[in-house]
Amino acid sequence: MNIWIIIGVSILIFFIVFIKILSKPIKFKKKLNDVDLKPAILALYNRGFDGGVLTLWIPKRKEFLQFSKYIGRKNAGIQMDYPLAEWSKSYYDSLKKILNENNIDFDIEATKTKSVPQFIVVDFKDDLEKVFDTIILIMDRLYGLSIDNEIIITIENISPIEEKIGVK
Repeated sequence: MNIWIIIGVSILIFFIVFIKILSKPIKFKKKLNDVDLKPAILALYNRGFDGGVLTLWIPKRKEFLQFSKYIGRKNAGIQMDYPLAEWSKSYYDSLKKILNENNIDFDIEATKTKSVPQFIVVDFKDDLEKVFDTIILIMDRLYGLSIDNEIIITIENISPIEEKIGVK
């Protein structure tokens, strides 16, 4: 009987460790170009669970862009949420201007948090090309980066296997 307890506990520990490993974000350094960036966008859209997150970090700086996947009753999509936070105050109005000048629709969503009172929210729906074009536009015009610059990409809450989740 003791052997079955040991086997059961071993299996439980294995699954806990396996889930912990899968819950860590995937992180890699890539160039800000279509060859490196488009697969990350596609991975978020196809393999991301509801609330999956793609974050683009600028090395050695505080700035980042963050995109999340949502799964609705009839569709799935990607949205960008840009916070009005201490680090982003100097960029916030410039980002709104860039989006307006390029006819990219966005909403301002208020929060109940003093440290981040609102977000600029862009809903791309399932237009992955527009996600890519907007990233390149913002990285260039807002942060002064070119497609040759390296960024750090993290992806969280996606399936570890090649499958489509909530998309056709």
